[in-house]
Amino acid sequence: HSLSSGVCSLSPGDVRLAVTSEFVISGRGEVTSASFFRSRIRSDARLDYDQLDRIFAGREKAPAPASEPLTLARQVAASLADRRKGSALEVSSAEPVFEFDEQGNLTRAVAERQTEAHRLIEQLMVLTNEQVAELTSSRSIPSIYRVHEMPDPDRVERMLGQLASLGLPAPPVPDGMGPTTAGELAVEASKSVAREAKRRGHGADAYSSLILRSLKPARYLEKNLGHAGLGSEAYCHFTSPIRRYPDLLVH
Repeated sequence: HSLSSGVCSLSPGDVRLAVTSEFVISGRGEVTSASFFRSRIRSDARLDYDQLDRIFAGREKAPAPASEPLTLARQVAASLADRRKGSALEVSSAEPVFEFDEQGNLTRAVAERQTEAHRLIEQLMVLTNEQVAELTSSRSIPSIYRVHEMPDPDRVERMLGQLASLGLPAPPVPDGMGPTTAGELAVEASKSVAREAKRRGHGADAYSSLILRSLKPARYLEKNLGHAGLGSEAYCHFTSPIRRYPDLLVH
């Protein structure tokens, strides 16, 4: 607790030691150059997700030093999301958020839905994790990757049958389907099901669960086998070294 709220916290005005990832990104969301270096960082403002969403909705003004960077980050995140649309799974998810009283007893748990603020941070973190994994992979640096292999064709075929039995749009199953095609069909199904759930106004979580259960679980491995769910050729965990041990190893 003292680490996360103390020396590892980006408190406004305080100088902290960090590892900076710096990318030049084109308007189409392509990384044209990447660099990583140890740095000292002094935060100008500390924003939480709710505040960021209020700023994006125009209900609150961004702190002056953060206004222009936030506008740029929003544009970058949108271009990254557009670029990823064709290859990443589209599934509904909610993170559990726990609340405690002063004695440390759990008082309630609520599902926190993803907002634009969450998606912006997610896009930038995924980008960083990909770039670090591409660096270690291309230079053959021993590392730990977060891999998500292509699914078993028979499991995806069963999932598509389940979707069809529920009256949900499902792509046809081709003859002699291999793992790569199965992965592509799972992505296609996730998108069509997400659109249908939005049209119906319900079912997004249940439909997403059906699709996710047909896939292999993601795991840590010393070999880079790519991440099918994210559509990434190389992926690792790098951005949370005070919360995850694999990130610390990669650092």
